[in-house]
Amino acid sequence: AALDEIVPLLERIKPTGNVQQALVELAKIGTSNPLGALLQVAMTLDPGALQRAIQKLNKLKESLVAGIEDDTKREEEAKRAYEKFLQEFDETRQNLENALAQVRGEIEALNARLATQENRLRTNQRELQLSQEGKAQLIQQCDEKRARYQSESAARKSQREVIEKVQNIIASRLGQM
Repeated sequence: AALDEIVPLLERIKPTGNVQQALVELAKIGTSNPLGALLQVAMTLDPGALQRAIQKLNKLKESLVAGIEDDTKREEEAKRAYEKFLQEFDETRQNLENALAQVRGEIEALNARLATQENRLRTNQRELQLSQEGKAQLIQQCDEKRARYQSESAARKSQREVIEKVQNIIASRLGQM
């Protein structure tokens, strides 16, 4: 913005080349008006040097404008990239929160299933123990009944033998009569 004011003023100057007069004017101006001081110094330059200075100031102005435009573009690109990053960050954060909630739900479900399975295991272990105890009792009862059966069978066999002997004796005595 300052160059927009300085260049047109410099272009209107008619260099005098009078350094003495410029120094007197500079002393009057002091530090209160830097633009006026610049114009006084520019009046001491030869026309070619003044023209070169104006050209350099115009190039500087163009360079500054191009730099500002580039900076503005880069700032806009950086802003878009930052907004995109924030959006991706929010999406990633939301995805992670959803995944965490899902994992927590799965853990809760697995813990519930584990508790159920542990209860079933305890129940099955109790039933197995009771079944094994019942089986042992049944085996013992079967052994007792088998032993009693064998004992009773042996007693019946000896009773049958006695009865058969008695029948034979009776039949032989009846046959002798």
